[in-house]
Amino acid sequence: MLQKEVFPHRTKWAIIVIGMIAGLLWALPDGFNLHERYSLYLPPLSLAMASILAFTLYRLRAVRPWLCALLILPIIALMTGWYRWNFPTLPLGEFHFKNICAVIVMLSLVMPMLVAFCTKSQQEQDGSQWSRAVAETLWRNTFTLAVTGLMTGLFWLVLMLWSNLFSIIGITLFEQLFFDNRFFPPIATGAVIAAGIVFCRRLPGAAGLYRHLVTRAVSVLLPLHAVALLLFLACLPFTGLAIIPKAFSATTLLLTMTLLMLAFSAITGESAPDLSRWQRVIARVVLVAQALTPLLAGLAVWALWLRVAEYGWTVERIYAAMIALLAVAGSLLLSGFQRRAWSQGAGSMNIFIALMLSLTACGWFLLHTPVADPWRIAVKNQLARFAQGQAKVDDMDLYLFSDAGRRGKQALQKISRYPQWLDEPVRQKAVLVRLLAERDTNNANPTVSDLQRSIPLRAGSEAPPESWWQMQHLEPESGICLVDTGSCLVWMQDVNNDGTPEVLLYNRNQQSITLYAHQATGWDQIGSVTLSARLEQALRDKIPETVVKPWRDLEVNGQRLPVQYYGFEGQ
Repeated sequence: MLQKEVFPHRTKWAIIVIGMIAGLLWALPDGFNLHERYSLYLPPLSLAMASILAFTLYRLRAVRPWLCALLILPIIALMTGWYRWNFPTLPLGEFHFKNICAVIVMLSLVMPMLVAFCTKSQQEQDGSQWSRAVAETLWRNTFTLAVTGLMTGLFWLVLMLWSNLFSIIGITLFEQLFFDNRFFPPIATGAVIAAGIVFCRRLPGAAGLYRHLVTRAVSVLLPLHAVALLLFLACLPFTGLAIIPKAFSATTLLLTMTLLMLAFSAITGESAPDLSRWQRVIARVVLVAQALTPLLAGLAVWALWLRVAEYGWTVERIYAAMIALLAVAGSLLLSGFQRRAWSQGAGSMNIFIALMLSLTACGWFLLHTPVADPWRIAVKNQLARFAQGQAKVDDMDLYLFSDAGRRGKQALQKISRYPQWLDEPVRQKAVLVRLLAERDTNNANPTVSDLQRSIPLRAGSEAPPESWWQMQHLEPESGICLVDTGSCLVWMQDVNNDGTPEVLLYNRNQQSITLYAHQATGWDQIGSVTLSARLEQALRDKIPETVVKPWRDLEVNGQRLPVQYYGFEGQ
């Protein structure tokens, strides 16, 4: 029978109610169409406060859980606000997903320390007892998250089966209630997650069993990993890192080896030493591998530095650099903590776990603030390399900048002012203008007057009617003409000899002419022409002539049958 903890009945129901309130706050922006200013912050702030209270609250009158929940809100708000500042045009759904993932990682890192701080005996704990509480809480939280995620998935699976079952016989009430509802899903999810956390907190024995099983499994893997690490380091002087295929990243492989050693050592650090001779030999091999782990981390830093020196900083490399710094710090700490284990057997790793959690939380927070913003560092570094002639802008760079939010847009604008940075200026200029048009929020809904100022009218041609301009300002392609003023040209010309002129729009960046005709439903695009760049000047100097196509359609019983001539039409 698993050990149960006496959990206050009032606190249990209070946590469930808090989860439901958090779900309600999550649903408010969509339910009431709140302004973006509020819809951005309500989901992450409600998630943060409800999560901290669910993991730390034991007595409702306790001050520390409520204080921790309030103190974490400015940190989450800063991360959310800065992320939105970087990506102001990102759709809300995608923004919430990425931001919530970052918030969940942050909460997972700081939660063990907050729980240890909120324990009743915190005032009587010294440093070692506090670090032990952090380590134990980390195990319980990992178990709680796994069980709660499983319970939440099963809950929604049952509801989905329930609604589909009744939908078979035409009863759609449950489908509308469970899924086609803005309030029920978040409120129910909040209640289920809170109930799962309370359920796991009442079973500390289950978390202890989970820890025991994982520790036993890792204690088998650690010696194998240590042997692999030692063999790799022994072979490295004869092969070098250059032998690693280009398809693989040396930094990724080395960091993975280092982080696995740190994780396995932290998990099995408190295992009781065996007195048998064979077990002592294995323990010595593991200790030697742990002592050489800083060398492996140093090699990862060196491999990353070579990559940065050749290709510059990117967002992925900045995250890799942060992980590499944590790996170096962790490997040095591991060597220090395991120094006594050579003569005294396995020692406690609680302080090591607490320190690594603190360092990781600080690093993750800095990556989502102006201090170590990866987008700022990457964009600034790449622009400096282009300005110094160390590299040319290729298509991949353009698309990476187009996905880099505000700073990426600024980079594209700067590249447009310096076309000599482009690898293929003639072709890439069109790609650059199109990307700028897609990312320009000012051109999302241009007015008719904006279009008329940006799209010049051919001399001698009558102006298109107002209805065509009204239609054109809704077209996404019009943003290209707005970004690159003067690149487009419009005129009216009768191309079918029916006495009614059509509208022709030339776009230099797309190297095409689009034809519009007024139909019963309004202006419709009826055709397009692709032309080469060398014809631009001739096109601007003179209105193109129309040529009758020699290959004609067929007519049967008064009905016209269009013929597709597979490239011969018009020759």
